[in-house]
Amino acid sequence: MNEWYYSKARQQHGPVSLLTLQMMIRDGQLNPGSDLAWNSSMSDWLPISQIAELQAQSIPETPGYGTAPQPFAYPLGSGPIHEIEPGSERIMATACLKRAWDLTIRHIGPLLLATLIFVALTILMESLLGQLDKAMGWENAGQNFIDQMQADEQQKLIYTSAIEDQLSLQSSLISILGSVFLALGATRLGLKLV
Repeated sequence: MNEWYYSKARQQHGPVSLLTLQMMIRDGQLNPGSDLAWNSSMSDWLPISQIAELQAQSIPETPGYGTAPQPFAYPLGSGPIHEIEPGSERIMATACLKRAWDLTIRHIGPLLLATLIFVALTILMESLLGQLDKAMGWENAGQNFIDQMQADEQQKLIYTSAIEDQLSLQSSLISILGSVFLALGATRLGLKLV
């Protein structure tokens, strides 16, 4: 069985099986007129339309991914999710929401686990930075402002108690950098799922 390679938008992909390549052509993921294909039995890349093995003959349907009995029915959670080429379709909010919902349902386990890890790391980071403030003797950013206020001791005590859980300027900067790092990780996970 030969492994096939294909070129789409001037980028080479593969190896894939003959059946996979035929199904990609059938599903419209590849354009027989402009996309190319090659395997080790060929001397050069050719347009898909010129390769006899890739012509639409009797390509079996993917199990569980047939046409829906109703024309507007949507098969939730079954079959592959095909990528949309940029600029190929108008962006519709309902289609974006439907795709987001399908991806969320399909990957609910990893998303919940990532959320729990994100929250746990954020709480741990804030706790450790609070301990660092105490160990280093750093005052929170609002304390300097309270000390310079023209207020009586009772008002200063009220303001101090309101900001006692605030981090120092140094710890706040570390917290912001840590939050950016965690947000980048969450974004990367989301992009991998999509």
